[in-house]
Amino acid sequence: MIELWRDLTGIYGYQALEVRYFVNEIFADALEDMVSIGLFLLIDRRFESLADRIARYFEENHKVAGGYSLRQDEIMLVIKK
Repeated sequence: MIELWRDLTGIYGYQALEVRYFVNEIFADALEDMVSIGLFLLIDRRFESLADRIARYFEENHKVAGGYSLRQDEIMLVIKK
């Protein structure tokens, strides 16, 4: 991200860029729903073959009362031009 920020600053100038930080929290009642969300976040369809491993990961690491919770930090680089 830092290299991209530096490169874009050289192209558009410092005033045209903005960095935004936020925390994204996702909750799903069912493991199947959380796996679908996880596959969506991974973007690459090749991960679909690993759905069982992804389900096990959510079961072991993200199970909470009433479902499954995933929290991730996000950094967004915005070009205002």
